[in-house]
Amino acid sequence: MSFDNVRTVKSLPKELFSLSIPTGMALVPGATYATKAASDVAATSALTFTVVRPKFLPEGFSLAHESVGTHDAVQTLQLVYDDGLRDFSLFENATGRLPKFDNGAPHAIAVGDQDGYYSEAGNETIVSWNAGGLNLTLVGDLPAKELSAIGASLKP
Repeated sequence: MSFDNVRTVKSLPKELFSLSIPTGMALVPGATYATKAASDVAATSALTFTVVRPKFLPEGFSLAHESVGTHDAVQTLQLVYDDGLRDFSLFENATGRLPKFDNGAPHAIAVGDQDGYYSEAGNETIVSWNAGGLNLTLVGDLPAKELSAIGASLKP
């Protein structure tokens, strides 16, 4: 699903964001793969590759936080961007290999001048491609064409 004509508002009612745990239910923390960095310097200082950041972000999006972690022996940077309602993550690592697409065969998509692949799982879209020796993967609740436009602005 995508929206081409969206109107922003100055404020939303606080009740919209007051979430509580229903009676009889318990909140259980999920898996943690990386620790949120105190600053962009702290996140990127231990990396063995040069970080690339998007030059284009959809209107309203900004960097929320970043973290570095190791999963399956691969050092990975995660940059999280949001606009207050939607979000997406950019994962970068120096493997130059695509992630596993667990929900079926991925579809081809152009990401700028690069050949990439995308897949949709529920409300999440995954777009992944290799460039400059890096694997770049965008995951979020944005349509593939919007993630591809963000990806096209990444120049390793």
